[in-house]
Amino acid sequence: MGDNYTSMPFAGIPTFLKAPFVDEPENLPGGSIGVIGVPLDEATTNRPGARFGPRAIREASTVYSYWEGGRVLDRGRGRTGFYDIECGHTILSDVKMADAGDVPISPADIAESLKRITASIGSLCRAGVFPVVLGGDHSITYPVIRGFTGTEDRFWVLQLDSHLDYLDELDGSRYTHASPMRLTSGLEFVDSIFHCGMRGILADEDMLEDAVAGGGKIVTTETILRDGTDSLFSQMPGLEKCYVTVDIDVFDPSIAPGTGVPEPGGLGFRDVRAILSGVAEKYQIIGFDIVEVNPLFDHGGITAQLAARTAIDFLGAIYSNKRG
Repeated sequence: MGDNYTSMPFAGIPTFLKAPFVDEPENLPGGSIGVIGVPLDEATTNRPGARFGPRAIREASTVYSYWEGGRVLDRGRGRTGFYDIECGHTILSDVKMADAGDVPISPADIAESLKRITASIGSLCRAGVFPVVLGGDHSITYPVIRGFTGTEDRFWVLQLDSHLDYLDELDGSRYTHASPMRLTSGLEFVDSIFHCGMRGILADEDMLEDAVAGGGKIVTTETILRDGTDSLFSQMPGLEKCYVTVDIDVFDPSIAPGTGVPEPGGLGFRDVRAILSGVAEKYQIIGFDIVEVNPLFDHGGITAQLAARTAIDFLGAIYSNKRG
């Protein structure tokens, strides 16, 4: 009775999908999925609250979290995984997943927090664990990607976002959530950045020119909605390996109100899912993050649930097409 009861969404400890909690990354088996939270929002420039994002996403994920014997249980009869009725197939039936807890953030010391983020992600990567990172504001993406130092060949970065996040500095600070893509572009093992879903009036010409000069490719939301998601893939880099960062504000605020800098006119759930599914089919994904979920401005938890579902569907696509 205990196992059945604690597997229900409303009971037990809300790890991501109610996966087993493993405190030490080195104890995770190689080839498994390690979900790790980064509850930091001290680099935000508008509405704080994203520090509560990892907890909100985890709790939202529990609506999908029926587990038995350490694996996702779908509907009994010995079947595991999630059956996607629209796609007509099961996802995540043969994966091992654990929740690695949160990076120990140092309050009011961003530099120290960024070091700890890099160290935590580095531990996962060296253990051969696939990192799924729950933010936190978007500043965390730079130290997360920096954690791959020495563990991967060159790779490119897909950024799904409404903002370029390519400022050199903001009022003297280089480590805000407006700068992670610029910082990331300076890492020697990052080949290029594909900025996807850009919109709004917060990126000026200088920032656009700098992003392109840094090897970036920029595709706006309007272009995606006009030409379709399939048009994106021929424009993406030829390099095999890819890291993906998803800022929840790439979605339209009508479905993702809980974020720090909402921007009207965003993508829908099916648009983003199509992009992520296509990237997972064409490239080897080495890890991803979902950032900027702010439950203080959410309504009914719909933004957190959108983030959780996006992570689940993307993992399903990755492990359906996983190579090597």
